[in-house]
Amino acid sequence: MAPLAANPSVAAWLSARGLFPQSGKAWRVTIALDVVERPAPAIFSRFADTRLHLTIQSSQWELMFCHGDRVSTLLIANGVATARDRDEHRLAGVVPALSRIGTLVRELEHRYGIFFQRHHARIEAEIPGSEPIVRAWVSSL
Repeated sequence: MAPLAANPSVAAWLSARGLFPQSGKAWRVTIALDVVERPAPAIFSRFADTRLHLTIQSSQWELMFCHGDRVSTLLIANGVATARDRDEHRLAGVVPALSRIGTLVRELEHRYGIFFQRHHARIEAEIPGSEPIVRAWVSSL
């Protein structure tokens, strides 16, 4: 059974995790990482906090990184990263495939002297039973 995703990078990500969304049903996985030692909140000020958000859907995935007064919001479809509104951290040219996003996470931590609290990640997954699988993946980033 092949993963149900129109985007090859997303399909590979699903397959590597053994996740199979329901056919014909829209789905989304949202991951929020914060640098504070508490669960990442659902609502935040994108200009006042350091955050990393990933949103994974069938046809694309998105990345938002906020740090200080700068933000990068990117849409990645067909292997091409495009700034949705801003790319003040200049990430569009360095975003790896979704399967290797951990390299970017570690690079951001090194570049800015921060650490994302992976064990406090907020995960909202619309694929039944996928939350523990996604959480394990986030812990490995």
